[in-house]
Amino acid sequence: MKEFEKANVLTKKFTQVTLSFHLDEFYSGNVNDMSVNTPPKNLFSLLEKSDRVLVTAHIRADGDAIASVCFFSTLLIRMGKSVQAVLHDSNPDNRYSFLHGFDMICAPHSCSSFNPDMVVILDTPTLKRLGDVQYLIRAGMQSINIDHHESNEMFGTVNWVAAASSTCEMLYEIAEIYSEYFDTALAEILYTGICFDTGRFRFSNTSERTFRIAAQLVSKGCDVESITENVFYKWSPVKARMMGEILSGMKLIKNGSVAILKLDHTFFISHPDGWQELEGVSDLGISIDGVDLSIFFKELEPGTWKLSLRSKGRYNVNEIAERFGGGGHAQASGCEIKGDFNAIVDQILQNITSN
Repeated sequence: MKEFEKANVLTKKFTQVTLSFHLDEFYSGNVNDMSVNTPPKNLFSLLEKSDRVLVTAHIRADGDAIASVCFFSTLLIRMGKSVQAVLHDSNPDNRYSFLHGFDMICAPHSCSSFNPDMVVILDTPTLKRLGDVQYLIRAGMQSINIDHHESNEMFGTVNWVAAASSTCEMLYEIAEIYSEYFDTALAEILYTGICFDTGRFRFSNTSERTFRIAAQLVSKGCDVESITENVFYKWSPVKARMMGEILSGMKLIKNGSVAILKLDHTFFISHPDGWQELEGVSDLGISIDGVDLSIFFKELEPGTWKLSLRSKGRYNVNEIAERFGGGGHAQASGCEIKGDFNAIVDQILQNITSN
């Protein structure tokens, strides 16, 4: 935080004076005149009025969620705000420790003394997906909800929910408006979130606009090779063992069109760090030729299963997940179910209908 102290003193008043100019001059086609949903103006007025801001995202935070929190926390500090970044997870995925702002993230129990006047909730479709962080949010507290999930429940004082590859793609619009703070560090944060949520720009949520924004971020000095290596190509011995165990127990059903993968809680007893190694596992099944639907079951505790569903387009997995209290996107969703594994598999299969 020390590196920002001088900038805070010099730019706090400047930001207030120039904000209206930025908003008047900013237009929806800011990246080569391409159309996109832009942030509502009341989002900025709420940001300007707030002094102490809590910044958070969903439980079991992934690359887009962690990057979004790092971006917003860093930006607000540069604007002169008092900021607390918090996630339900006591140990956020350490692969993202290279991101500026990662070391500011704390668990709910260690920041209960922080008294915010506003909360920014990122990449989170429902408040219950905040986990224990929701208990830090007082009734009536002002909130900004920024998300790209179609299942978002619009729970904020200000809601900005748009069709985008990732929340970090949306946040690029805010970075452009606050251009005086937009440097290589913020660009690398946003690139990381976009790269993660698009699966290295290969998922169907990757648009022409996504590539144009990525190009702009690279022009800011992003180290693309280092980011990709950190996020996707660093396997620990624990992850290698995990992959072997999951693949050895995989089942293909419905003439090979549906893959069922499973990892029960006993693995995490012998490999307690395994929880941080789960990213990418959900995509194993859908990578198999002929598989249209993949369901990965991970047992959080005896009898409680977290399901990650992936589709190549034939199945809308968001609809499937919503029937069990979850949600996400048409081709990537999740939910949590309690019960016997085989009984849950039968339940899911009964709810599968192809497009």
